[in-house]
Amino acid sequence: MGAYERNKGHNFERFIAKSLHCMDETARRRLEYHHLDAYGEDIMTSLPVRIQCKCGKQAAKGIVGYKEAYESCPKGIIPVCALRLDRKGDFAIVSWEDFLELLDAYDRGR
Repeated sequence: MGAYERNKGHNFERFIAKSLHCMDETARRRLEYHHLDAYGEDIMTSLPVRIQCKCGKQAAKGIVGYKEAYESCPKGIIPVCALRLDRKGDFAIVSWEDFLELLDAYDRGR
């Protein structure tokens, strides 16, 4: 991986952490090489989610990212892959079951 790809990924992680600040001001990018237990978690947050970030041209990277988040996710936490596809936008990949739980929580809050 070249410097451009590395910086693109790091910048995306910073973007995701900053976008969560409206719900959790402590959300920040996790430096994986500083933490042995950081597998599957690119963003540290107090929200009940485990976020793995991926960037690239192929949507298949999102499945890989979701799998990493899922495999390292404790019970009661929602695994999410934040995916930035080149020139196509940003996406969140969650399981259908977790998506329905989120909708249910939203509906109960209305």
